[in-house]
Formats: sequence, C-alpha cells, structure tokens
Amino acid sequence: MKNYYQVCFACRVAIRTTIHTEKNKKCPDCGQIMYALTPKLAIPKRHKVREWKALHKLVSEFPLKQAANSVEHQGEFLSYRINILKKQLEFNHPAKRQQNLINQFNQLLEEQREYRKRTLLVYRVLGAEAFK
Repeated sequence: MKNYYQVCFACRVAIRTTIHTEKNKKCPDCGQIMYALTPKLAIPKRHKVREWKALHKLVSEFPLKQAANSVEHQGEFLSYRINILKKQLEFNHPAKRQQNLINQFNQLLEEQREYRKRTLLVYRVLGAEAFK
C-alpha cells in the first residue's frame, strides 16, 4: 500500500495517509482542501516557515513548468514533422499522393501557426522564467 502526505500550507500541517483515502481531504484545523504530495518530498517541521514557503512555491509552480515543457516539446515535434514532409515533397510521387502530401503539409503549417499563438500566450502568462 502506497503512502503519501496530505498537506495544508495555511496551517503548515502534514498528515501521512494511504492512497485509498479520499483525495479532497479537508484540513482538520482550518477546513481548506489539502494537497496530496509524494512521501519522497521532505516535509518541513511546522515552525520552519521559510521551508514551508519554498515547498508551497515548488508545488504551485509545478503545473506551470509542465505546461511550458509540453509547449516546447510540441513545437519541436511539429518542426520535425514539417521537415519530413518537405523531404517527401521533393520526390516525384503520383499526383494523388503528391496532393495528399501537400494537404498534410498545409495542415501542419496551420498547426504550427496555432502553436505559435499558444506559445506566445503561455509565454505571456508564465513569463520567460518557465522556459529556462
């Protein structure tokens, strides 16, 4: 059975529970919903405020960094697919195959335009820090 921590950052309380307990557990002290964290993270003692703030920052920024990494990976994959199609278009294919490749290429270019718009939005929301 796997264990993990239920953590309340407002009260600086950590309760060790099993995976089979309810996911949206509320803090017994303040009633806020607690975060579920892996036991691999070091949970600071209650009086170490600075360490609790650092842990909270780490936990709250994690989804943002994941989003930034996902956006970067998606852009690299699009570029890779576009380069493959460019190479395929250099060869003489039957007309139907050539038209199919052109349609795929135009679709990828449109996806790349949409990707650039999303990247710009994510960059504005998260800032340059997330892409480092």
